[in-house]
Amino acid sequence: MKKAWKILLRILAVYAAVIVLILTATIVTVMLSFAIIVADDIFGLSSLRPFADDTLTPWSERLWHWFVWITPGG
Repeated sequence: MKKAWKILLRILAVYAAVIVLILTATIVTVMLSFAIIVADDIFGLSSLRPFADDTLTPWSERLWHWFVWITPGG
């Protein structure tokens, strides 16, 4: 019985770690995308805006979808 609790706790710890990693990656991509857009508006760096729109935005949306899918009640 004690071994079953250890296994259950390990599974829950891995599950929580995956949730944290996905949420962290989502927040980082959203913040980076936002920073690029703000830098584009302030400094006129128009070469970075397509990178944010074409790469970072789809990744942040995909990661957010995974986060909502994997969390309970999502």
